[in-house]
Amino acid sequence: MKFELTPRMMKLLMHINNKGFVTKDTRPFLTTMRYYNYLWSLRDMNLIECNGVDENTQQKKWQLTEKGAIVAGKIKEIEGIVLNES
Repeated sequence: MKFELTPRMMKLLMHINNKGFVTKDTRPFLTTMRYYNYLWSLRDMNLIECNGVDENTQQKKWQLTEKGAIVAGKIKEIEGIVLNES
C-alpha cells in the first residue's frame, strides 16, 4: 500500500510534535473532514496513535509514535537546511 505525506500532513505532524498532542478542538488549520482524513492517514502510516481522551472535552488525543517522532525530526532537519540556504 502506498502512502503520501502531503505538505499539510507534514504541517499537522509538526504541530503535534510541537504541542505534544492534538484534538479536534486544538487542530490548527484544517476543516473537520480534512483533519480526520489526515489523522487516519498518519495513523495508518504508524506516525501517530491515540493516547486516550481529553478530560474536559472527551475528544481523542493524538500523539506521535516513535516512528512519527523520527519523521518529525527529519522534517525539522530539512526545514533547517532549506532556511539556512536562503
